[in-house]
Amino acid sequence: MTEKIETVLDKVPAIPNPVNSSLIQEFYQFMVDSRKSDSYRKNNLKALILFSARNLPEISPFTIFRRKKRYLNF
Repeated sequence: MTEKIETVLDKVPAIPNPVNSSLIQEFYQFMVDSRKSDSYRKNNLKALILFSARNLPEISPFTIFRRKKRYLNF
């Protein structure tokens, strides 16, 4: 049996890093506003949750950019 979108959305707050969780929630809202299908949203959320939980548990995606000025000039 396939998961429903609500079941996947319930997993987002359980992500260990609150920054990653809020980013995923914002991305979900973007997909809703862009009128993406439920299956598209569900599959993207599942991939992001898995990636965030396994690969980025303790770091924020923005801590990588230590030299902001360098990236802004690019």
